[in-house]
Amino acid sequence: MFIACTADGGIGLVDDAGSTYSDMTTVVSERYPGHGQSKFCWRCFCKHFSALHEEMLAVYPNSERMPVSSILLANPVVSPSKIVAASANSVSHVKEMQDRSPKAPPTSWLNDFDVFLKAPSSMIGPGADVLLPPAVVARGAEVHHEVELAVVMSHGGFRLTPEEARGAILGYTIALDVTERGLGDRSRRKSYDTFTPVGPWILPDADVADPNDLAITMSIDGRTVQETSTAELIHNVESIVCYASERMTLEPGDLILTGAGPGTGPIQAGQRLSAYIQSIGTLELGVQIDER
Repeated sequence: MFIACTADGGIGLVDDAGSTYSDMTTVVSERYPGHGQSKFCWRCFCKHFSALHEEMLAVYPNSERMPVSSILLANPVVSPSKIVAASANSVSHVKEMQDRSPKAPPTSWLNDFDVFLKAPSSMIGPGADVLLPPAVVARGAEVHHEVELAVVMSHGGFRLTPEEARGAILGYTIALDVTERGLGDRSRRKSYDTFTPVGPWILPDADVADPNDLAITMSIDGRTVQETSTAELIHNVESIVCYASERMTLEPGDLILTGAGPGTGPIQAGQRLSAYIQSIGTLELGVQIDER
């Protein structure tokens, strides 16, 4: 069962086939008064996910089922205190970036594994459009797609050990780390509004045998442009969580992007993006110029 959020503020379960949705908002709000997707409720939901998940599964057999096609899904990660993203976590991706910028020093810190922060305001949900900033387009800078496995934290923690890391994870979803290519601060180039699409739902950790062996595919207008696997990451999921928690306290509901594989490239207005991760599903998006 997947965990999904809807545009009208609901929280519910989507069946394994991704075809039906059952609203579970009351299960959450009865335990934690307030709207299901309020910041307080959501963080309590994440922190105590194991117990709430059991309650949801117990209610599910007698719940009303609606076709997923009949509801509007929203970003399944509500108001994280931070988005932590891993950089230079694929040998192949680092090499392709070096090949694109042959004048860059081979030992540049940009090519070293680390974590950085993205603005939570950059998040959008399934079916939304990535908006290309007009100023970026006007000066000819490229905006690239980077599809990645994303980790949603449950109770989080500080200085987690590898043994503790997996137990601190609520589940996994699909994310795009959309990036303005060029010089300057990485966080700034990756934090434009809409530059962190997430969805379509969360797959609980308990339903994943090994998050470090999931196939990943990215397509643009039906043409495959990225084909990789989490098995190709230099630092695996648990190591990334540990590394991040050594530098900052991970809070319930925080989102961690695990790093891009090879095949990243430019996106343009009018294109349709399709990001797939094994066992999770597909995140569909559009691309438009930001005309706000």
